[in-house]
Amino acid sequence: MTQSRYVPIHLGIIGLLNIAVSYGITKMKKWSLYLTILTSTLSLVFGCTIVTAMLYFFVLDIVDILILVGMSAYVILSATLLVYVLLKRENFS
Repeated sequence: MTQSRYVPIHLGIIGLLNIAVSYGITKMKKWSLYLTILTSTLSLVFGCTIVTAMLYFFVLDIVDILILVGMSAYVILSATLLVYVLLKRENFS
């Protein structure tokens, strides 16, 4: 986050929210249900935007391919987390 000319504060916020969600889901806290829905939605929007931009400016380069694969996995895992939490919402106390 500190390696670029501008500070991408949104990445830090999403990262902190993901850490809080990880703790809340591990402990099955009620507040983590709502925080997970918020964080997963933000992550899906952010990830889909990055994947779309990568496809638009795609160059057949190993770095671009790795970033595209990583961001695609991030979007898939965020969607999977959202579906899991919505299906198990009655287990959160």
